[in-house]
Amino acid sequence: MKHSYPNPSADASRKLAMTFRARAARGQSMIEFVVICAALVAALFVPVIDDVSGGRRLSTAQLLIDSLQQGYQRTSGALSLPE
Repeated sequence: MKHSYPNPSADASRKLAMTFRARAARGQSMIEFVVICAALVAALFVPVIDDVSGGRRLSTAQLLIDSLQQGYQRTSGALSLPE
């Protein structure tokens, strides 16, 4: 029966390879995160035509802010009415 003894240099090279792969995976996920965030920011600020406001070119962020303001005004107006 043969016994295999651990090889310290093989263990060190295996550990180094695992560290390199982990670092590469972290680097790839960071690039994916940056690309997705850039795409979301670009999508928020690309001008689109808003038919409700008379065909003005507004960004998605501006449309969202306008909708939130209108909703708040309507809600506060409804709450201020007498019972």
